[in-house]
Amino acid sequence: MRSVCKWKKAGEHLGGFTPFELDITKLVTAGSPAILAVRVKNEGIANSTSNASRYAVHPLGGISRKVQLVAMPEVNIGSFHAATQFDKAYKNAILKTQVTLHNESKTACSNATLRISLTDNEGKAVLTKNVPWGKDIPAGRADEKIIELPVDAPEKWDPEHPRLYTLQLELTANGDTETVERRIGFRQIEVRGSRVFVNNMPVKLRGACHHEVMPRQGRAITGNVWLQDVQLFREANLNYIRTSHYPPAEELVAACDSLGMFLEVEAPFCWAHEAVVTAADSVAILQRQTLDMVSFFKSAPSVLMWSLGNESLKYKEYFSATALLVKKLDPTRPRIFSQWGPDADNGELEITNHHYPGPGGPSQYADSKRPIVFDEYVHINAYNRFELVTDPGIRDAWGIGFYAMWENMYKTPAVLGGAIWAGIDDSFFMPDSTAVGYGTWGIIDGWRRPKPEYWNTKKIYSPIKIKQLGNLVGDSIRLEIENRHLFSNLSECRFEWRAGNHNGTIKAAAPAGKTWRGVATIKGPLPAGASF
Repeated sequence: MRSVCKWKKAGEHLGGFTPFELDITKLVTAGSPAILAVRVKNEGIANSTSNASRYAVHPLGGISRKVQLVAMPEVNIGSFHAATQFDKAYKNAILKTQVTLHNESKTACSNATLRISLTDNEGKAVLTKNVPWGKDIPAGRADEKIIELPVDAPEKWDPEHPRLYTLQLELTANGDTETVERRIGFRQIEVRGSRVFVNNMPVKLRGACHHEVMPRQGRAITGNVWLQDVQLFREANLNYIRTSHYPPAEELVAACDSLGMFLEVEAPFCWAHEAVVTAADSVAILQRQTLDMVSFFKSAPSVLMWSLGNESLKYKEYFSATALLVKKLDPTRPRIFSQWGPDADNGELEITNHHYPGPGGPSQYADSKRPIVFDEYVHINAYNRFELVTDPGIRDAWGIGFYAMWENMYKTPAVLGGAIWAGIDDSFFMPDSTAVGYGTWGIIDGWRRPKPEYWNTKKIYSPIKIKQLGNLVGDSIRLEIENRHLFSNLSECRFEWRAGNHNGTIKAAAPAGKTWRGVATIKGPLPAGASF
């Protein structure tokens, strides 16, 4: 006799790029098998506002992010976030832990206690504190606290020194124990006039845009590809990634936290004004997806700013309400609306933007009242395919214009920086080997092989600029080393030189943004034609 499976709906969610959770407690029985089925529709309003299928140039469906089954006690930690704030001297900090407890039992909980512990990257205990919840949590209700704890002289997180701590919560309630933890970093973001400061230091962003893509997997990434991407970007001297045009997988954010990389995390909206969003859909489509993104990633130290979407009109109608909610949910970070021009957000957000401003962009915004970032610029040659085939040197020539553009951006304080379009080729293969995707526009290809533009990027974005100030005089050559790091002293670097059959090292010291001048001493004669 054939058994009939009685399906029960657990819930639904709009949007394929933002995390969500569903409670299936009442739909399963302990000790009995259960089947979890997921039905995916890729032709709804969420796909229209994200243009995910249009961008991938094929119907984008399936499950591209991981699925987890989690068991927890009836009184549990429903949400857990951390923020840090320094004192005026940027030495000591306050750790603000935001905790929401859910009582999903049938009786009130009156004995909940939290044990909060913080350990450094070496596993050394920094603080431990028991915090009684202090009041009853009625059955079926939730309660939130923000617990503030002082931390003396924590090591700061920045992309050049990605120092992480582990924040652990242990909840004891009704005889059960639950333990959760997060990796956090002590850092503080501030917008002052037309500059952005992190830990009281002005920052300049050397970036590229990032797509989640592999040639044989499309948008469904597995393994350690995210870590590999961040490593490749760091080796090209990037310190900033824009997650165009959707929130990333948590593995990318974790890699940026641990390896050191600023992130502009973008909501899943691309050319959204082309879709008709009704008032009934507005909250679920425009607001909830963005707030899910912020809620999930707001404890990550690498996240520098929130992008409300890409190249979409109708800011007032579609995005202004969301912008206010993002500010309320996370007042610690600036917001941006990634667009073609600086006025797309009606002047409301902390950071403004211009895609592809051209060579005159830096001078155009020299007197900007807000920081401006060109978070799409210096587009890689990708559409002139026949020309690239006949003259591959065009790839290398791209660096000439990029160099001039970056030097002007670097010297313009109001220009926060930029993100090259793009970091990785966005082309991949269907199971029948049909090629899809939007463009071979990356400084690395889909297989993660550096292209000529990668080496231009590495040289142009270099935070170290060395000049030889004249020829050999006696046994010395005068040098100038400019330090374009944001947080590091030149003393943290190793400088080696070679001249003929001689070699040596230079001990240089200069804080971030300053220049060291000194000499390299060559002891002994050099053969004719030897170079330094």
